[in-house]
Amino acid sequence: MSFRWYVWFLLSCASACDDFSVPRDTSGNFAKCCGDQGTCVARGLVDPAQLPKLDRNTCQSRDLVCIPSDLLKGTRTLPACHVAQTGAEGRCLPDCLPEVSGQTGLRRDNCGPRQLCAPCYDPITGLATAACKLGSDEGPTQPAVLFDTCCAELGRCVPSELIEAADRDKLSVDSCASDQLCTPSQLASAPSWTPQACSDPITAAEGRCLPACLPGVAERKDKLSRGKCPAEHLCAPCVDPVTAQSTGACTLGADTGPKGSPRVFSSCCGGLGRCVPPALVDEGDRRQLAADSCEESSDLCVPEPLARSDQAQLSHCVAAANGGEGRCLPACLPAVMQRAQHLERSTPCGSAEVCAPCFDPIDGQATGACELGGDEGPSESPALFSSCCGELGRCVPERFVPEADRAQLQRDSCNEERNLCVPEPLVREPDHVFETCSVAGTQAEGRCLPACLPKVGARAAQLRQGSCSNGHLCTPCFDPVDGTSTGACALGADPGPTRSAVLFSDCCQAQGKCVPSALIAREERARLAADSCVSGELCVPSALASDPSYVFESCSESSLAAEGRCLPACLPEVAARAGQLRQDGCASGELCAACYEPLGGQPSGACELGGDSGPQKPAVTYAHCCNDAGRCIPRDRVPEAQRSGLNSDGCSGTGTPLCVPLTLAQHPNAPPASCHDTATGAEGRCLMRCLPAVQARAGELRQASCNADELCAPCYDPVSGDSTGACNTTTDDAPREPPVVFGECCTGHGRCVPSTLVSTTGDIQILSAQECSQEGWVCAPSVMLEGAQSRLPGCSSALGPSVCLNRCFVPPGLADVFPLSSCDDADSCVPCYVAAGLCP
Repeated sequence: MSFRWYVWFLLSCASACDDFSVPRDTSGNFAKCCGDQGTCVARGLVDPAQLPKLDRNTCQSRDLVCIPSDLLKGTRTLPACHVAQTGAEGRCLPDCLPEVSGQTGLRRDNCGPRQLCAPCYDPITGLATAACKLGSDEGPTQPAVLFDTCCAELGRCVPSELIEAADRDKLSVDSCASDQLCTPSQLASAPSWTPQACSDPITAAEGRCLPACLPGVAERKDKLSRGKCPAEHLCAPCVDPVTAQSTGACTLGADTGPKGSPRVFSSCCGGLGRCVPPALVDEGDRRQLAADSCEESSDLCVPEPLARSDQAQLSHCVAAANGGEGRCLPACLPAVMQRAQHLERSTPCGSAEVCAPCFDPIDGQATGACELGGDEGPSESPALFSSCCGELGRCVPERFVPEADRAQLQRDSCNEERNLCVPEPLVREPDHVFETCSVAGTQAEGRCLPACLPKVGARAAQLRQGSCSNGHLCTPCFDPVDGTSTGACALGADPGPTRSAVLFSDCCQAQGKCVPSALIAREERARLAADSCVSGELCVPSALASDPSYVFESCSESSLAAEGRCLPACLPEVAARAGQLRQDGCASGELCAACYEPLGGQPSGACELGGDSGPQKPAVTYAHCCNDAGRCIPRDRVPEAQRSGLNSDGCSGTGTPLCVPLTLAQHPNAPPASCHDTATGAEGRCLMRCLPAVQARAGELRQASCNADELCAPCYDPVSGDSTGACNTTTDDAPREPPVVFGECCTGHGRCVPSTLVSTTGDIQILSAQECSQEGWVCAPSVMLEGAQSRLPGCSSALGPSVCLNRCFVPPGLADVFPLSSCDDADSCVPCYVAAGLCP
């Protein structure tokens, strides 16, 4: 590009203008020229140095030159005029003179036809132009009028009309008036001026030293260096290093253009950026950039719009992830690549660009995406991902979550249906790897994961925080039950576990797993047993060990048609009631346990294990009996050893129910409370009064230390010494003391018993303390103790109904009164009114 600047007429006489005189007698012979504004004069009459400044084209002979006719007149001066643009003093010169015809800025003013007003002084330098000193002109009468300075006095304010149209866009108004352009002084003064060559110290690109105020220089001043240029100048490259197009810096004035090959920034980021030395990148933008594919590791890959102009602004867009304000950025930028999973192309972004949000959707901090180049920054407030998982996660649209991670996540408290609650570290850094930990109890390899993750929350009862931070649980890499991957060590960029799986050993005939007690909730431990596990472990049903939210299969408890669950028979609560439970359609090794206790209707806990939501039907209980102290239980649900000591006691229904004391029904294997007969001191057990064996001997038994609805039944029959069964009601019970047996008296016809066991009504007349050594004991007829009074033989007596009674039980004074009748020799026939209680 070549600039053609306005240069004033500098015609000067090498000698006095008298040299242009002609012989008077021949002056009329010279022809007119230059539109009658000049006269053809022989070349020999003109100073050779002036010939180039005179018209040689309008004279008919090559030996003639055209001289302004006014210089040949008597006045020998040029008409005065005023320059149009400045009002400065000037002279009218023919427009055919070479240095006048070439000036586009000269105007006619008051000059004649084919004349233009040339200034007396150069309006840039203030030097005299000689236009006002031709012929006998005495020179200008007014001072010089100069163009105003601009560009730190490196330029002059030149009227726009004096500048070629093609060159105007290379200049600026600067401090000039609106109809003027600031033109470098050297160029304005001398169209043949050539700017000083230079080399950019950063890029080594060829350039020219140009005033910093030139538009093409000013707009890139932050990316240009002074180098060896004069003050207020910058080394402007000949070729734009981005577009490879000429900048025009090396085609000003008489400059013939660059001498060497252009220095062009190589492309990067798939053609969306340019490799730019960091010194040419705004410091605030550098942290957003990287080398990408640039050969020079120190270079930065700058988006092409910013490489062209550091004041460029990238296209606005709406970030798809959170609907917030964003900018279209090449996908190769580090900040974009880091968050690539949360970014998408959006209108009006290009095919290789994504919409990067202005603010971090997690913490609201500026991302820098809206502060590059000349961007004025975001105009909207931050749009944040809502929090979830107790502030440990963020609600992210499902499509932005890697498909491999989705199965590990859930919606949690997110409002949007298609959102997933993603742990915050994974939202910030998709390549995040969660902290490694050792699982409590097994020391298996695991990861510290937020407790709200579905698979973590489902096993929360088995997991512990350990060395993890608050809100996190140490989750094993492998399922300790079957050894399959839990997914805990496959989130984000986790390379996976480095150790083998640690498995729980089998128990409960392979229906359970030995789980360290430390991994079992305290309230659950009482419901489990060690079974075959080692110390410090408890046997947990395999289904619950693998999935604490597991729900056991439903069943119907056959005796009551009550709702139940199929539970492993080795569970302590099931094993304790194994005799009362049936399989009822459950799998082998399982029993159907009712949801409610059939004795009292309280929840049994059978329908509350794992993730069970509880029973769906109301409780069904056994009918009451024994004055509400017993329950009617089907015979087949009662231990066989106990059946013979029970009766129906008003029970009815299928299964021939037996009335089982509530305490015995509640604890079929728990021995009754021990007691001692208050009269004999004999060992016994507290048994319900409604038991048949207790009812039959209720008159002989005492409450002792037993409850109000119980009597103390002796372990042994005090007469025969045989076991009564009172101390063998359960398999775990047995007498611990020897039997207390009543001694014989009355030659074998009586027994020594505590007097408190014998009624004082009537019978007292037939008792005797003889042969009984214990104080307070008396000799009573054996038949009284055996409960077999009807076995006394009857006899005939005038005194009414009578029985044969051994004479030792008859008071001595009455022995002869009662006849022997048909009694044995040792008996007397005693009337029943005397032997009360012994007669049938």
